[in-house]
Amino acid sequence: MPGKAVQKTFLKGTIFIFMENRLLADADFFIALYKKDDSNHKRALAVLEKIQERGLDLALSVFVYGEITTVLSMRVSQSVARHFMNDTERAEITIIHPSERLFEESKKIFRSQRSKNVSFVDAANIALFRLGNFQAIVSFDTHYRKNGLLLFN
Repeated sequence: MPGKAVQKTFLKGTIFIFMENRLLADADFFIALYKKDDSNHKRALAVLEKIQERGLDLALSVFVYGEITTVLSMRVSQSVARHFMNDTERAEITIIHPSERLFEESKKIFRSQRSKNVSFVDAANIALFRLGNFQAIVSFDTHYRKNGLLLFN
């Protein structure tokens, strides 16, 4: 995967970088990549191919990173979870750490949701997408589109 591994912290409510050439990735995308019996596995492989062909970079929040490693460890294996961790380092995927502003915006978005299917991590992705100027979000969850985010697929 293209890009440079950078851990970004959004300090004092200011975003120091703009992610115009980056896609924000949700956990379901990576889980589908690594969990071969996932219903979206083939779709995830096709999406990954498009990302690579277009030379786009991926970023994900530390919240999503934690969700992916936990789900892979519990539903697939600890070994696969570690493989994901190593792959993100090798692929130089940007891991974004939240600021107080992002956390507060995430809480606000979560409270405004009417669907029980929108998790706090999803709300944080919505906030990060809006604050970070990402090109699109890589996810199979339709509630992102309902919240005005462009899905990459």
